[in-house]
Amino acid sequence: MKQFNSVAGCIALLLALVLTGCIGSNRGEPEITLKVSLSTSDSHAKVKLLNHSSKTFFLQVESNGAWRIEKEPSISSSWITLDAMEGKGNQAIIVKIKENLGEERSVVLKARIGNSTDSFQIIQQGQHKPSPQPDPEPAPKDEHILGDLNLIELPRLAGGVHNYFITHYLKDGSVNYSLEYDTERRHSRWVAFTFDKNNSKKVTKRSDEWDWDPKVPSQFDTSDFFRGSGFDRGHLVASEDRVHSREANVQTFYYTNMSPQRGPLNQKYWAKLEDLIRSWGRDNNFRDVLYVAKGGTISDNLIEGRRLKGTMVIPQYYWMAVVAQRGSDYQGIAFWVEHKAHPDNTRHLGKAIKIRELEEKTGLDFFHNLPNTIEEQVEMQVPSTILWPRL
Repeated sequence: MKQFNSVAGCIALLLALVLTGCIGSNRGEPEITLKVSLSTSDSHAKVKLLNHSSKTFFLQVESNGAWRIEKEPSISSSWITLDAMEGKGNQAIIVKIKENLGEERSVVLKARIGNSTDSFQIIQQGQHKPSPQPDPEPAPKDEHILGDLNLIELPRLAGGVHNYFITHYLKDGSVNYSLEYDTERRHSRWVAFTFDKNNSKKVTKRSDEWDWDPKVPSQFDTSDFFRGSGFDRGHLVASEDRVHSREANVQTFYYTNMSPQRGPLNQKYWAKLEDLIRSWGRDNNFRDVLYVAKGGTISDNLIEGRRLKGTMVIPQYYWMAVVAQRGSDYQGIAFWVEHKAHPDNTRHLGKAIKIRELEEKTGLDFFHNLPNTIEEQVEMQVPSTILWPRL
């Protein structure tokens, strides 16, 4: 398979580390420089304060020489990981921090090039500590925020008191999936989740434990909207997408994850397209992480004329946006599917579009937590059977 295009970038969080040094100037040798940073409004900050929840973000290394990064104390490796601790030249490093259920903890990242060093400290508060203020990623005005805003798979939030942003976690602290639910339209704006080597495993079966989402007030419950409507209870995060644990599967049966889908689409072409995405997500040789956003259109110009119970909108289209990451390489693809039956021989390539085109159709901003250069690259990639097998 063709290698992804290497890119480098950074994501909005208050974190920076700058290191410069030179050697051999008397011999006329070139200056050796190193910069490790994130592009934020405070690019020279030396301390980053985080709340207790898990985080994933990028450090950008810019160097014309060999560099390495050390963690002090070394025991911090149990809760913070960098996908590269040494290298040469420019590279985007993925930093992952686990949820902190205990006391406050900290780590010093010390960068070295030649004999010069510079340090940066990350402090993560315990579970019961207050969040830092001001929040580096301010939430949209009035929206109910019940999740992690820094997840890479998320589209940008819409804002408004009628919207609930939710991240569903498992008991081990891992993220299951996220969604933004519009209570006025009784439909999620989108769902977002990942496949990796752990959550892509198939361990359990479909639970069929239908229930209202405990994160959204029961006054918005839609569990009785579908009976006799002529529409399927169409999963957005498919049940089969989350079979690595029973707990994970049960959460896919929340009604906030349901969309009124016609059976000929839900049970046939859409199911085949979901199978394709899972084939990529379960292929450990294809991806380190597969980031997925999915949904049905709910804006006024992209819904049907009637609503279930006079409230729940019926999408005219369903869509997916996908980014595959392997090391420092990324590739992106999107799908746009009309809400109707499709012939059995429909090719997935015929429904594939650029992520940027999907943004124009839906009005959503996908993968905005990626570094800008990576986001730009994946959004403009043309769908290709070379990059995406079985397309």
